[in-house]
Amino acid sequence: MTDFRKKLIVQVTIAVAVVGTLGAGLLFFGKNIRTNGAELQAARMALAERSASLEALALLQTQYTRKAKGYIAVLQGMVPQKEELINISKDFQFLATQSGVSQSFSFLDETPASGGALGSINVRIDVGGSIERIAQFVRGIENFKYVTKIDRVAINRNQNNTLTASIGAHIYFRE
Repeated sequence: MTDFRKKLIVQVTIAVAVVGTLGAGLLFFGKNIRTNGAELQAARMALAERSASLEALALLQTQYTRKAKGYIAVLQGMVPQKEELINISKDFQFLATQSGVSQSFSFLDETPASGGALGSINVRIDVGGSIERIAQFVRGIENFKYVTKIDRVAINRNQNNTLTASIGAHIYFRE
C-alpha cells in the first residue's frame, strides 16, 4: 500500500468517525430537543392557565372591593348585632305611634346565632285601631330597618267594635 492510500484511508476513517459521531450527537440531541420542547410547551400552557386564573382572581378582588363591601355594609345595617336590639320595643312603639295604633310588645324566645346562621328573637306585638291603621303598622313592620319575618297576624273585633291584632314576628340578628 502506498503512502497516499494509507493517508487516504486514515483521513476517510477519521472523517467517517467524525461524521458518525456528529450524526449520533444530532440524533441524541434531536430527541432531547423534541422531549424538552414538549415539556416546555406543556409548562407554557400551564403558565398561561395560571396567568388566566390570577387575572380572574384579581378581577374578583376588584369586584369585591368595589361592590361587595358596600352590599355587606348594607346587610350589616339590616341585620344588627344582638346588642343593637336592646331598644327594639321602643322602635316598635315609635312605629305604632306613626301608624296611629296602640301597641303592647312581648319578647317570647330567642334562637341563638350559630356558625354562619343568623339568630332571631321571637316577639309578639298586640295592636289596636282601625283596619287601615293596623295594615299601615304591618306594612311598617315589613319595611322595618331590621330584617323581620312576620309569622302570623290574627285580627279580632272586640265587643266595643274595635279591632285588635296579634302579630308574631322574628327579628334576625348576627353575632
